[in-house]
Amino acid sequence: MPQMAPLWWMGSLIFMLLSLIILFQILYYAAVISAPGKFDDKFSFFNFWPI
Repeated sequence: MPQMAPLWWMGSLIFMLLSLIILFQILYYAAVISAPGKFDDKFSFFNFWPI
């Protein structure tokens, strides 16, 4: 149905945003685990854990 196209588009955008947040989560925690002590407050922007 063509009238459902914006809903599917919004759903795909939200899914891509959530997958990007999860990807940055994994990268941030991998960096913190591999190098503890280097990352104090520099990468606090990538810490989206409550979302």
